[in-house]
Amino acid sequence: MLARRAYVEVIYKGVDITEELSLDLLSFTYTDNASGSADDISLVINDAKRKWISSWAFEQGDTLKANLVTINWRKEGEVKRLPCGSFTVDEPEYSGRPSVVNLKAVSTPANSNFMHTKRSKSWKNVTLKQVASDISNRYSLTLFFDSKSNPLIKKLEQSDEADAAFLQKLCEDEGFACKITDEKIILFNEEEYESKKYIATFKEGSSTVLGYSFKPTLTNTAYAGVSLKYYDAKKKKTIEYLYTTKEIDKEKDKIFKINKRVSDVEEAKRLAKSTLRNKNKKQLAATIELIGDTRILASCVIKLEDFGIFSGLYYVDKATHSISGYKTTLEIHKVSGGRK
Repeated sequence: MLARRAYVEVIYKGVDITEELSLDLLSFTYTDNASGSADDISLVINDAKRKWISSWAFEQGDTLKANLVTINWRKEGEVKRLPCGSFTVDEPEYSGRPSVVNLKAVSTPANSNFMHTKRSKSWKNVTLKQVASDISNRYSLTLFFDSKSNPLIKKLEQSDEADAAFLQKLCEDEGFACKITDEKIILFNEEEYESKKYIATFKEGSSTVLGYSFKPTLTNTAYAGVSLKYYDAKKKKTIEYLYTTKEIDKEKDKIFKINKRVSDVEEAKRLAKSTLRNKNKKQLAATIELIGDTRILASCVIKLEDFGIFSGLYYVDKATHSISGYKTTLEIHKVSGGRK
């Protein structure tokens, strides 16, 4: 049987340094987030020859691309490549002794204005996609919008906020995931992605499962509904909406209350629905460690079998692929709605 192996390809400032790096690379980690945080990679490099602190030194702001490659991993003759994307060097750390370089690079744009420059702007009768397009064009990023729906917002205010934080919060309110990766802004409806077919099944007794942890909780989750109430001073009227997934027992059921500006009942309904989903998806979170698997990325759905009461479908919030012995660690939450 042919030996299986995994390695990382690195293109640094347009130059393929894979061969040189492989001689000194101690570990490589790629973290893929579904939403809310930038993807990142980290490399730990042996620098006994003092090469990586001098002529080959990494500098903040430099760009690199990485691919994770497996050979004969799942079957003989198979070659799989997991493109990790484009990254900007954020935190190069040089330490000794022994001489080691710890390099961290993130998927956020090299133009730091996206993350840090505060702006103010108003929109009227604008869609979520148009807002995201305005922001992506400002930084020459490609917008990837993947949803059957495109919410219309009657009035929207960005008030002294950085574009990254503003867009992230707007997406969260509308039930969308938002991530920056590989010079793209990616928006998708998380509920639609949770409804997709699972891409892999993992059984408790399988040798591919190295470990797991399930963490059910009732703290700040397990709500029966969300109640929104907002008083519009200009129109001198109150907008109220209660979103529930079942008939409410006022004596027993928990209702989460919010007071946030909305233009009408339709916006109130969308905000209440997305708030309930965001709260309740934390009710059953889990971590599972696997033999390295290039198929599994953030935002996909997997199936767990023979895990007793925890068996079922799970959405991947974060996938971490690490090489020094290839492993994949997943942070997941159980898909709601009773799908099997």
